[in-house]
Amino acid sequence: MSDILIDRKKCSVIAEIEGLISEALLGFESLVSQHQTNSWDTIRFELWNDTGRVLIFPSLGSTPYRIDQCGIEITCDEVLNTIFEATNSDMPESEYELLESGISAKIVEYIFSASAVVPSAQIAVFEYGDKQIFKS
Repeated sequence: MSDILIDRKKCSVIAEIEGLISEALLGFESLVSQHQTNSWDTIRFELWNDTGRVLIFPSLGSTPYRIDQCGIEITCDEVLNTIFEATNSDMPESEYELLESGISAKIVEYIFSASAVVPSAQIAVFEYGDKQIFKS
């Protein structure tokens, strides 16, 4: 799937993610209508904390297969640096898991808040591509 169009956005701190998600969702319908030929019914969010990324793309809720031809990638320096530092420290695994789940919870909170701009949209949120943590 090398022909996927990605709109890339970047922020320095985690608090800026909500605004970027809102901005992305406002332009999502236009992006998808121009570049997505496959049917879709869900806006899928994937949290990749180890690389500081949130991916947003159209998906089909009835299939586990990726059908996206376009999407939005938000990269956050604070998330990337926090996870990198924790990974390379002597932090106990239980503490690391709490840290990472706290980051994910904050991003999910931003997704819910920002999704008010598309109230009728079906939303699905995943961690690391395969662990679903929410579906509306």
